[in-house]
Amino acid sequence: MSTTEPLAIVHVDLDGASAIHAAHGWPYPHAEDPLFESGLRNTLAFLEGAEVKATLFVIAQDLDDDRKRPLLELAVAKGHEIACHSYTHKKLTKLARGDQLREVVESREKIAGTLGVAVDGFRAPYFDIDGPLLELIADAGYSYDASCFPRRRVAFTGQEVITQSSPFYWPGSSLVEIPMPAHRPLPFPFHASYGLMLGDWYFRQGLRRFRKSGAPLVWLLHLTDLADPMPASMLRGLQAKLFTLSHLDGRKKQIRCQGMLQTITKEYRLVDSRTLAATITQRDQ
Repeated sequence: MSTTEPLAIVHVDLDGASAIHAAHGWPYPHAEDPLFESGLRNTLAFLEGAEVKATLFVIAQDLDDDRKRPLLELAVAKGHEIACHSYTHKKLTKLARGDQLREVVESREKIAGTLGVAVDGFRAPYFDIDGPLLELIADAGYSYDASCFPRRRVAFTGQEVITQSSPFYWPGSSLVEIPMPAHRPLPFPFHASYGLMLGDWYFRQGLRRFRKSGAPLVWLLHLTDLADPMPASMLRGLQAKLFTLSHLDGRKKQIRCQGMLQTITKEYRLVDSRTLAATITQRDQ
């Protein structure tokens, strides 16, 4: 890959309000999920306006929701890639093997069968991954995983692997790892959510540091980044307001995300995840 024009891909994790509340152990006694609905509608409009095709990481159980499924079908109709973000959005390394099979294998089957698409990619919730799970992901037929940050040590098939900035094959496997961008010495990743929370300067500083590596960039969005603020009556206090980014104006978030994307496209060529994985395959053959 050219060092003068590195590649970038846009990923969107489709965590709605119910998933965010569950992650923090907060009750969510509501049938509707306005963060998911407005977030995905706004995200699709944002991507269409930018003429960008993204990879959307779907939580399989959301397909059982009659409000969410039509929006996911619309995303397919608009040509976005669909990938898997597990079945229930739980921490996978804490689960028994049978539950891991459901989260990794059955989720892929459900998403593919319901939406009628190939599901090639996987991202573990919370980036919670280890060697046995990666082997399960490979055995399940995924082409790529996107759950690791660079410099992470992972024991894969009996070997210790130190993950890197550029996509790579796991040893003895056809599974490609598409890593998240390195952010250290910054304390947090510089994806869109942290840019919105900490300021545009944080995103620009992280991108400037990472650009020097010449590695492909994963720009990660969440539904919170483009969703309308949730009604106060549905939020569990200030923490829930912050973690759903409901303290920020929806239109202003969209404008700031547009600015981030414009900054990226000045220095990177946007492709989709399958194209990036195929480029790695062609390069290494």
